[in-house]
Amino acid sequence: MNYRREDTSAAAGRLYDRLVRSFSKDAVFMDVDAISPGANFVQVLDHHVGRATIFLAVIGSDWMTVKNAQGVRRIDAADDFVRTEIASAIKRGIKVIPVLIDNADMPSPRELPSDIQALSHLNAVRIRHERFDDDADTLVRSLGGNTKDAAQRAKKARMWRSLAAAILIGGLLSTGAYWLYNKREQEPSGSNVDKFVGTWRNVNSETDGITRVNIQSRLNSLIIKTWGSCHPTDCEHPPITTSSTDSDDKRLSIARDTGFSIGEEAYILDSDTSLRVVVKKRFTDGSGRPNTNSTYYFTK
Repeated sequence: MNYRREDTSAAAGRLYDRLVRSFSKDAVFMDVDAISPGANFVQVLDHHVGRATIFLAVIGSDWMTVKNAQGVRRIDAADDFVRTEIASAIKRGIKVIPVLIDNADMPSPRELPSDIQALSHLNAVRIRHERFDDDADTLVRSLGGNTKDAAQRAKKARMWRSLAAAILIGGLLSTGAYWLYNKREQEPSGSNVDKFVGTWRNVNSETDGITRVNIQSRLNSLIIKTWGSCHPTDCEHPPITTSSTDSDDKRLSIARDTGFSIGEEAYILDSDTSLRVVVKKRFTDGSGRPNTNSTYYFTK
């Protein structure tokens, strides 16, 4: 979600909250709050845009006229974050949707820099203050989201999770959870569970992929947590739980469905302190992006 703070900060924040209720916070990225001194801002923004499947360009009445300290229109400046993100999305072939706030007009090609002139040819949606709920619901539906009351859905989800947790705990206690726990604790240190468990860090500190892996053991399951390169801090991916009995001495395989891609991840132990992760990702969002194969190396 791309916007200009001097133009549509309030409207963009309200729309962001509405999108999060329908798609979850992990699925909606609003903007880069800070870029470290000395960092190449073009590369940083390009990296974040490259992770998106849909790009919302929020445009208000002052979107084109806001000027920088030198009196130059921000949109004409080469270091304008808004322009850089839009240009990156267009170049990558990501679906870009202009979102016009209230009475804002769609800019014409001659009013835009050459690298984002294609924006003016894209079909836009309009979000009006007095019809915000209806307009936001229309946008959410076009993005494939649910327009029902998200708070009610979240309340029901929490209730079912609590009920499931209570049933699970009761079942474990009644069937001898204590015995199972001690049995796992008595496994020899050379078991495949012990070899995988721990925190693994990418040997390449400059990677733009997976930066860290944490694997935990609980009863007969392994919980795999991964972090990806983001700015200013790494992004935590949703954890994956798999059976520890399904892994062999040196390899653990999992599948990850993000909603816009399907990934196959193989965790391979090259030694007790060396982990190799092979990720094959196939995009299913119709964006036309090529499938990717990546290999990362980690050490404890």
